[in-house]
Amino acid sequence: MKVVNYFLSGIFLCCSVPAFAYDPCRDLQILWQMDDNAQAIPPITVSNGSTAEYFDITLPGLPSTSPGRVSWLQRNNVPYNTPNLASGNGTKNLATWIALPSGDSDVSLGDGLKGRVEVISGNYLVRGIYSGFQTYSGPYKYNSWVGNFPSGLNVGSTYPLVENSFSETKLRVYIAKGSAFSGTYNVRIPIKIGAEEWYKGEKVCSGGAGVESAVAAMQNRFAPVQVNVIASCSLTGGNNIAINHGKITTAQARSGHSSSTYFGVNCGTPSNVQLTFEGVQPVTGEAKNVTKCGNNGKCTLTIDDNASFVGVVDGSKNFKISSVYQTVGSSTPDSGAFSGNAILRVLMQ
Repeated sequence: MKVVNYFLSGIFLCCSVPAFAYDPCRDLQILWQMDDNAQAIPPITVSNGSTAEYFDITLPGLPSTSPGRVSWLQRNNVPYNTPNLASGNGTKNLATWIALPSGDSDVSLGDGLKGRVEVISGNYLVRGIYSGFQTYSGPYKYNSWVGNFPSGLNVGSTYPLVENSFSETKLRVYIAKGSAFSGTYNVRIPIKIGAEEWYKGEKVCSGGAGVESAVAAMQNRFAPVQVNVIASCSLTGGNNIAINHGKITTAQARSGHSSSTYFGVNCGTPSNVQLTFEGVQPVTGEAKNVTKCGNNGKCTLTIDDNASFVGVVDGSKNFKISSVYQTVGSSTPDSGAFSGNAILRVLMQ
């Protein structure tokens, strides 16, 4: 018998796998403080109001590239000051951010004026509230970007050409009635204005969290505007005041006869009001609030039993207007009707 031996031979292939360098995700989020807007805001005149008055102002926009300072920065695998750190086929998000004092509580606006501020421009989205400030974001712009990350930036870095999209922004300022005395106010509206630049590599680490609170933590940029608050008062009951003494006796005429009526002033905002009388026919030796009444009589006119009134009127106020008739230089008054005239001056400031 012939024995045949079979040998199995195997060929083993060994493959080597090349080791690839780890390509981490990279992104760099920057919040620039934009405060290079020094354009004057035209003066505002506030002329009426009830429980609260408001006025609208428009903050001028910024050029598309304006000076800025890094207020907040968030790095993800972008070491500081590492040159030639490429993004690959990345993107760059751009957005305008602003923040204003939040809620219904009034804040100081300067010169004793208090109030609250809100955004009425339609292109802002209401975001979160942080440290008492309401944040708003403008529309995002999504741009493609290929280049090196600006890794040399840090908080406090400044740059003269920061890309931004801050456009004209309209604010509504509500004035607290109790602080809006008539006069001229140099109002300083606290607002924070920022420009976000979010550099993203081909892979992104961050979800962008933290920028809202960073906006609220920025320094205030005070937008100055001159506000003229003028008295918003009206006279109630007409411009003519008539006081009728009726029939009086000789004894009453000698000792003095009093009669009165009421005169109203209504002020929509707190206003300094001054009321004074001046007789049309002055009586020698008497004050200005005394006028001749008849041939041998005088009428002394008072406001709430005083020669004049100086004070604040907030809302409606009725004043008691009195006349005291008395004979002058004669023990016997003339019989018959008598009349006298005086001017009531009402000054509202």
